[in-house]
Amino acid sequence: LCLFVRNSAPAGAPVRLQEVPGLLRDRNLLACTLLAVLTQVVAFSTYSGFVTNYAVDIGAQAAQLSLMSIVMMVPLVASNYLVASKWLNRFGARSLLAVGFGLTAIYCVVLPWAPAMEWVYVLQALAGVSNTLTMSVLLGVCVQNVDPGRRSTAMGFFQAIYGLGMTAGP
Repeated sequence: LCLFVRNSAPAGAPVRLQEVPGLLRDRNLLACTLLAVLTQVVAFSTYSGFVTNYAVDIGAQAAQLSLMSIVMMVPLVASNYLVASKWLNRFGARSLLAVGFGLTAIYCVVLPWAPAMEWVYVLQALAGVSNTLTMSVLLGVCVQNVDPGRRSTAMGFFQAIYGLGMTAGP
């Protein structure tokens, strides 16, 4: 399908290095970036790290570990669709972020007490939804106050900094 996508010419003049500090004064961009770092720390230290070790400790077999990833990804994809098509307009970014971080907290607190893989599967599904409610919303709103000609630069900053959470989390 990507063969039919055409790039459009960038709007306006390219961002000059002297303009970058101005972009970094956008409080919305900075707040979203810091929340994204937190989200990535949690994701890479739990969904992608601790949970696998924990599942092995409670007796998970190789097939169950694979299923654990699938059980997380299906709700993640489904909730991405719902966020983009319905929930963001209906509930707003702040509400979705609050619910997403709340679900993440529940996941982090309950997971170490999960007695069996069935519980881990339920919690992984919860993790998929919570990850969507945090990262998808943050990706969508981080540049909402940025001039359209500067959004790619602001998004590059956002992604570069939240990448630190991917490294710091594990």
